[in-house]
Amino acid sequence: MLRSLNFENFKAWRKLGIEFGAVTGLFGPNSSGKSCILQFLLMLKQTKNATDRRLVLDFVSSNSLVNLGHFRGVVHKHDEKAILRWEIDWTSHRPVAPKGPKNLPDGIMPSECCLQTESRVAWKRSGLQARYLCYSLGDSTLSLEPIAADEAEFDWTSAPEPHIGHLRGQ
Repeated sequence: MLRSLNFENFKAWRKLGIEFGAVTGLFGPNSSGKSCILQFLLMLKQTKNATDRRLVLDFVSSNSLVNLGHFRGVVHKHDEKAILRWEIDWTSHRPVAPKGPKNLPDGIMPSECCLQTESRVAWKRSGLQARYLCYSLGDSTLSLEPIAADEAEFDWTSAPEPHIGHLRGQ
């Protein structure tokens, strides 16, 4: 179950934080940014489903759930210097088995485990680049960030304590 969504610099929203319940309604006047929340979640889903693993975010594809165009059209006030950031917290009702590099911790996280993701992407001369990615699964945290500001090489770290919480001021 999705528990919370926090993001910065996405379309109409400079900063947004939502705590979800069993039933969550979005209310507000027309053009206040309600559909941006759904577009953001659909963008993440179509990125996850994309077959091109080099893609940082899938704004539009042949089988798009949502067509967002390009980074300039998605980032708040069309500011290409802004960093798009997000955090998502959810609870899995099924056991979770992480997939990735061979040096990940072995095993399966139990059901009812709290999962958190934090990510940052930015526009650079060569296109959209991942600047930070962090997953917290139960008591383990895995993070990936560039070794240097403009390099394509990344540092993969694993820590026993979660350190997600940037957008909530933690």
